[in-house]
Amino acid sequence: MEESGANYVLKIEEYKEQYGVYPNSLADIDIEYKEEGPLHYEKKNDTLFIIWFGQELGESKIYYSDTKKWDRY
Repeated sequence: MEESGANYVLKIEEYKEQYGVYPNSLADIDIEYKEEGPLHYEKKNDTLFIIWFGQELGESKIYYSDTKKWDRY
């Protein structure tokens, strides 16, 4: 899933480079969002977004754009 998430990150960063802001949703970068996932995106503010996916029951892996790293939650 991290590999797929990395593709999202590339598209999101390309969008920001082109428009100066992060996209409000995945639809802005031509990715169809499904509520059940597996990957989720959230723009937190103009300088931070996260991408996450569930791993095991109650565990998620989250990518933070400010640190450019995946963390477990």
